[in-house]
Amino acid sequence: MDWCVNHVVNEHEWADHGGITTGRCAHEEPPPDNRDKKWLQKDSPQHNRLRSVIMNRRFISNLDKFAKFRHTGHLESFNNLILMYAAKRLSYTYAGYKLRTQLAVLDHNFHLNRKQAITKAGELRYKESSVIK
Repeated sequence: MDWCVNHVVNEHEWADHGGITTGRCAHEEPPPDNRDKKWLQKDSPQHNRLRSVIMNRRFISNLDKFAKFRHTGHLESFNNLILMYAAKRLSYTYAGYKLRTQLAVLDHNFHLNRKQAITKAGELRYKESSVIK
């Protein structure tokens, strides 16, 4: 985690383990000096706070859980789509259930990269209008 603490203060090479080894950032070139974001000042209160959070043993021990975490919203959406084609309260033959599942897959894939709907005013629409005109 040393790389992160050093990178934010524009240090991309540093001495590790008491000067025995050296560390480097993974990027090939240092970022340009004329970038929009300012670097943190080394040992400033902000830098020390970031260091205390990043180097916290509890944070480091749980880091693998954060790295493997994935949102399940797309999977839940797909499972709800299967229920539209094959409701749980009905029974189906194997062939019928397989066909209904395949229809759900086709429907899901067809709408997968669809753009979000917009209103007449050109703003993004977040829910379907229930007003009948």
